[in-house]
Amino acid sequence: MKIRRAQSADANSVVALYQSLVGTPGCPWHEDYPTLENAQSDISSSSLYLIEDETDKILAVASAVEETDLDTFECWNRQVTNWRSLSRVAVRQAAQGRGLAQTLISAIIDALSERESVGLRLLVSQDNLSALALYKKLGFKQVGQCFAYGADWDCYELILSK
Repeated sequence: MKIRRAQSADANSVVALYQSLVGTPGCPWHEDYPTLENAQSDISSSSLYLIEDETDKILAVASAVEETDLDTFECWNRQVTNWRSLSRVAVRQAAQGRGLAQTLISAIIDALSERESVGLRLLVSQDNLSALALYKKLGFKQVGQCFAYGADWDCYELILSK
């Protein structure tokens, strides 16, 4: 297995992975989200990370993007000003339960710590029990709940440095 940043050539495979999870338990995605444009934007900003196997098949992906969409929610720690949003975390169904999401998110946390990002935040579906357990295990703290994008979410954050 290899962890690396996604490249332009990976975009279609990333979207195929996203779409393969639509309709699975806890997954709030639908046929119109996430899109190829989401993947391309994350790749162009060097924010999309992946794990691939020895045959170069993508097993897991996650993005840690600079964005301000979440700034409007009151729950976030206001002393932290340099946030990345963890989003579009996906593990191929056949590879789930092997710790790949934990491995990938831990690598992202390490990479962000090196880049002096001070916080990582996310919205997670309240129905995604495995993701909720993982984020707690990784040290994320629930700081609130919100309604956005037509759904209820739990808000989590991890402060990497001060």
